[in-house]
Amino acid sequence: MQILIHDADVVKVLLYSENRLVLHYESNDVNKIQQWKNFIAEDTVPLLKDCEPQGKIIFRTSEDSTVMNFSMKNGCTYVNYDLNEINYNKPLTDRGLQYIDSLMRVQ
Repeated sequence: MQILIHDADVVKVLLYSENRLVLHYESNDVNKIQQWKNFIAEDTVPLLKDCEPQGKIIFRTSEDSTVMNFSMKNGCTYVNYDLNEINYNKPLTDRGLQYIDSLMRVQ
C-alpha cells in the first residue's frame, strides 16, 4: 500500500449518492497524494457482504491505475482493491474519513 501511494502521480476521489456523482476530487500535488498513507490503514479487514461501496479512490501512475472501491457507512469504512491479482480490504482511518468528509464540504 505504501509503495502504491508513494509512486502515484495523481489521486482521484469519486463519491456517489444514489448513483449520482456528488464528489469529484483530483490532485497531482505530491504532498496531498502522500497524505493518503495516513488515510488507509495497513491492517486487513473482512469484506462484509452488506457493505455496498459508495465511491472510488484511484491512484494513477504513468504506467497504471489502481482503483479502490470505498465505503464511509458506519461499520463499513474500508477500501477494497486488487493489486497483482490479489484482493485487499483495508480500513479507512479516522483521518481518512475526516479528509473525505472535508472534501465534501469544499464542493
